Amino acid sequence: MKHHLYLFLFGLLTALCVHSQDRLPDGFSHDSSIHEMRVYGRGYPRLVFSTNDSVIHHREIVTRLRLYSETAGELRRYRNARAGVFLWTGAALGSLTMVIIEGNQHNHGAEWSFGGAALIALIGRVTSQMRVAEHLRQAIHIYNRRFLP
Repeated sequence: MKHHLYLFLFGLLTALCVHSQDRLPDGFSHDSSIHEMRVYGRGYPRLVFSTNDSVIHHREIVTRLRLYSETAGELRRYRNARAGVFLWTGAALGSLTMVIIEGNQHNHGAEWSFGGAALIALIGRVTSQMRVAEHLRQAIHIYNRRFLP
């Protein structure tokens, strides 16, 4: 009797997983492409993404891109680049902390060494941020190919 209950639960969970992967979240349509548009407000213009003439949030874009298997490779590269941004930011903050500590202890050699490491980490952060934007745009381009004739 115990084994039948395990099989029943396994079948129920499998059915729920298959059903949840087959559905689109509410509000999404299969035929809406993602466009980049410039919005003018206070100060400088900024770029936002829109679909069906309504501005969509970054999380909605990623959710929409996850629905299609063609964008999986670019989304993986996008997530890796985002992880790189966080790692480089942590390295830069750690190096800057060490610069302050070594400066207060009048150890100028170590201060310059950690300052160089902080500069390299900030450069790595900027290039990783550029890769994040590049992979997101490439994923959107792959997603929008479905709507071209």
